[in-house]
Amino acid sequence: MKLDVLKLRPRLNLQTSDALNKVGANSSTSLLREGTALLSSSRRTFLQSLSKSAVVLSLDSVLALARPLRARGFFAVAEEPAKAATGLGLSFVNVARESTSGVDVTAHFRVGTPFGKLALMGNYTRVRDHSFTRYVGDRAIDKLAVDSNYYIPREKAAASANLSSGAWQFNIDGSFISKLPNYDENDWVAPYATYNGSIEYSVNERLRLSLAIDNLFDKDPPRDDTWASYPYYNDSWYDGVGRSGFLQASYKFH
Repeated sequence: MKLDVLKLRPRLNLQTSDALNKVGANSSTSLLREGTALLSSSRRTFLQSLSKSAVVLSLDSVLALARPLRARGFFAVAEEPAKAATGLGLSFVNVARESTSGVDVTAHFRVGTPFGKLALMGNYTRVRDHSFTRYVGDRAIDKLAVDSNYYIPREKAAASANLSSGAWQFNIDGSFISKLPNYDENDWVAPYATYNGSIEYSVNERLRLSLAIDNLFDKDPPRDDTWASYPYYNDSWYDGVGRSGFLQASYKFH
C-alpha cells in the first residue's frame, strides 16, 4: 500500500516596520492581485509558484482584511482604522510529495494454563520505502538511506506477556528498534531492545500493591562515537535512564 501526501505548511516571517513601510498600499494591492492570478492558474503552476515565492504585507494591510465590515449603501467599509504595528510576513513551503509503504502486523492470543490465564500480544512494523520531495521538480530523498539526514528505523517491534492467577498478575514487555544512521551518516548504529517487568497483588477489592521495573537488564543505548558531545547517542530514539523501579499502592474509597 502506498500513501501520497500533499501538504502546505505556513511559515511566518517577522519584519521591522521600516522594511514593511517600503511595500506600501500600492505594492500590497499588486501582490494581492498576483495571488489572485495564481489561484486562477493551473494547480501545478500554482504549487510551483507557492514553493518559490512569498507574499509580504504590512500588518496594517493584514488587519484591514480581517477588520469587521459595515454596509454603507452598495459598499462595505471597515469599522475602525487599523492601529500601527510592526509587521507580519506570510509565506508557504510546498511539500510536493511524501510517500511510504510497508507492513504492520499485530497479534493477540489468550489461553488458559495450569498457572492461570495467559495473554500474549505483539506488533511489528517494517517500512519498505519512505521517499520525500520538498519542492516540485526536486530529486526524491530516501529517508531510510544512511546519508539522508533523517534518522528513522526501518523496523520496530513490541511484545508483552501477562499472566493472571488469582490475586496475582505478572507482566513482562519488550521493545525493539532496528539500526539507525550514526551522526556522521557514514555507518549504522546497532539495533536496540529493552525489557520491563511488573508484579501486582490485589489484597482485597479496594487495595492493590504493585512493583514495576523498567529496563530490567540495565541496558545502555548503543554508543555513537561520531557524536561530539554527551550523551553520545540519538536521544530522540533512546532513553538514557537505566534500570529503575517503582512501588505503588492503590486504594479505592468507593
